[in-house]
Amino acid sequence: MQKQPILTIGWVGISLIYHFIFWGEKLGLNVGLYQGVITLILVKLYPSAFKSKSVLAATLFTWAAVFMIIWHNSFISKLAYFASFMVMIGFIHQPRLNTVFYGLLHSLQSFMVTFIQGVQGLIALPKTSRLFKTSSSIAFRRIRLVIIPLIIFLVFFMIFQFANPVFNQMTTKGLQNFGQWLGQFSFSISPTWIFFIIFGIWISAFALYNWRRDDAWLLESTKKVQLIRRKQPNKERLLDFHMISLKNEYRAGLITFAMVNVLLLVVNSIDINFLWLNFDYDRAGNLKVLVHQGTYLLIFSILLAMGVILYFFRRNLNFYPSNRWLKVLAYVWIIQNGILVISVGLRTWYYIDATGLAYKRIGVLIYLCLTMFGLFTMYRKINRRKTIFYLWKTNSWAVYTMMILMTFINWDRLIVSYNFNYHHYTGKFVLNRSVRTLDLVNQYVQTLNTKDKQQIIYIRDLYGQLLQMSKEDFVEERIDAFLLEQQKYSWLSWNYGDWRTKQRLLAKNKRE
Repeated sequence: MQKQPILTIGWVGISLIYHFIFWGEKLGLNVGLYQGVITLILVKLYPSAFKSKSVLAATLFTWAAVFMIIWHNSFISKLAYFASFMVMIGFIHQPRLNTVFYGLLHSLQSFMVTFIQGVQGLIALPKTSRLFKTSSSIAFRRIRLVIIPLIIFLVFFMIFQFANPVFNQMTTKGLQNFGQWLGQFSFSISPTWIFFIIFGIWISAFALYNWRRDDAWLLESTKKVQLIRRKQPNKERLLDFHMISLKNEYRAGLITFAMVNVLLLVVNSIDINFLWLNFDYDRAGNLKVLVHQGTYLLIFSILLAMGVILYFFRRNLNFYPSNRWLKVLAYVWIIQNGILVISVGLRTWYYIDATGLAYKRIGVLIYLCLTMFGLFTMYRKINRRKTIFYLWKTNSWAVYTMMILMTFINWDRLIVSYNFNYHHYTGKFVLNRSVRTLDLVNQYVQTLNTKDKQQIIYIRDLYGQLLQMSKEDFVEERIDAFLLEQQKYSWLSWNYGDWRTKQRLLAKNKRE
């Protein structure tokens, strides 16, 4: 079968599948079905693309995120899937790309072009006419002014919907009121359903159709991972001037690295003595100030240190014959910053030990792991004369890999389990974790002393009224709402996280 019929049939088929497996459902097994069909069609359409290591890696990462949606159904697994899906499509459509950033850039461009092509298809302009070419340019410029801000707005809207329960309730109520207002006009077809169908057609066309734009590839192709010595014009006076300038820059680098190494040595000596060897919670004072203020400043200093290295090792100083001591001092600077990273990690760990787990504290630890990898790539950049593009390319893959690895852990359950097991009860924060923690919360909340006035929380219900209720009542209300909601979904929404929580809650109700 030729490519065009496969494209057309595949597009129509995937658009229909999208509607039937996602409408009225939440993400679960349906994601696996959708991803499976798309992957098979893409392999049929672009078999040569799957010879690329970048395409294979992105496809593997995307499937890992799919399995974690089915297993944990966490917010990070969904976010990782959407991001990885975009990167995967970018690599498949342009298999010469091997940088995550440029793969994502190509995808975003294709996403826009798909929308423009769809609009132009609706008005049926002949593609061979001058009118089409002119209108295409005008349409792209005008639509871009609207669609890019709209996409950015929708991305942040979805993030805040997941991250902030109060904002979620407010916007849900607002959308309900808006829907009721629209309902008075007696629409025979739901506007939400129309938008859902249009988006399904759009995303399916984006995934299958390759518009063969080389903008991202042309950008990446100009970048090199290996530094090349810039030769000066063959004039003796210019060469002498260049060598004098290079020698002065070398001396400035020596002085800079010597001074900051001594300064950081003092700081690291204090941290090793205070944090590594003789840490005492009583002597630590306000741990919150120690972590929040100190950690952010130290992270900034590490980023600044990387900037200093990039400045001095950006050009021909890498090839200066007598740069041995500059490299040695730079290596010492990298090692000392690695020690500083460990000290920041210890600060964060002590804070977790004293007050419990939270998203920001986990985020700091993950960021520190990426920073250690970044320092290692800094060493390779100096030792093997690599470019800044090498750092960008390598570390973007590290961030991509870390994002996928993060999906393998159910962070909400980890936070709830750790905080309850180690008596770091943090009230509303713990109680408001995802519904897949309700069995844990229900198990532990029964052991709390509800007579303690400090264990009374104030929450806003769906109608925005301020209520005062015990933790037990609040948890029971969430359990009832969760069990009632599960009845609305079919097997397409099945995921192990919800299923496990439901089974444990039902088992508890039977025992009672």
